[in-house]
Amino acid sequence: MPHQAVFRVASRVRGYSLAIFYSVSGFSTEASNFAAGKLVSGDESLRQVQTLADAERTALLQHVTRGDYVTPSCPKCDIKMIRKAGRAGRSDFWSCPNFGACRTRPIAVRGAAQQAWSA
Repeated sequence: MPHQAVFRVASRVRGYSLAIFYSVSGFSTEASNFAAGKLVSGDESLRQVQTLADAERTALLQHVTRGDYVTPSCPKCDIKMIRKAGRAGRSDFWSCPNFGACRTRPIAVRGAAQQAWSA
């Protein structure tokens, strides 16, 4: 079972005595049995966040949403892609900066992202 394997690696290799697993869709019976009721569901996580003071919730939101969530990552090498302008009336596209090594084909920019770029 994957959850047991992750916990074994965390405890043996890193010396951790606690592992926290989050799920937005629930946990399997095996995972629940393994964790003996110490798993936190998406609903419970949301309930806990809602009990925070406004300033704490705002700080938490800023922390967890930091970084670039607009630029896609390359599906092969997981680095941020570069937006390039299409030539001769073609659509703009996302290109992997590591194209020579990973060979990911360019991905067309569509929808709201295309409109925002053009504005």
